[in-house]
This record gives sequence, structure tokens and C-alpha cells, in this order.
Amino acid sequence: WGYTPQARQIFKTRFGVDPVELNPTQNPELWQEWNAFKVRQVDRFVQRVRDTLKMTKPNLPLSVAIFPKAE
Repeated sequence: WGYTPQARQIFKTRFGVDPVELNPTQNPELWQEWNAFKVRQVDRFVQRVRDTLKMTKPNLPLSVAIFPKAE
């Protein structure tokens, strides 16, 4: 769920802390930043996929569900 070595390193470079070491009750602002960081990573990935898809198969629909059994 986003704790890949690459994601952790990017976050640590930007914010000075490995997200594995974050405690949401001790540092809620940085915890929120970590969660926002993960959302941005997913958004960027989906955008790149969408842009590529539109160039190669413009009429093919794209659907994204990031949570199982999302209501």
C-alpha cells in the first residue's frame, strides 16, 4: 500500500523522514502529508496510463478502482 523502497526514499528526501517511522498521533501533519503523497503518486500513474491509452486507443474506456469492494 505504497511503502515501496522507491516511494519511501522519495518521501524521505522531500520531508526528511522515512514514512515507516511516522506515528500519526505524534506527527499528524506529516502523516497527512504521507497520505497525500501516496494519493498524488496514484493520480500521476493513472494520468499517464490515461494519456497513453488515449493516444493508442482513444475510444477504449478506462476505469479505475483502487479499493476492493468500493461502494
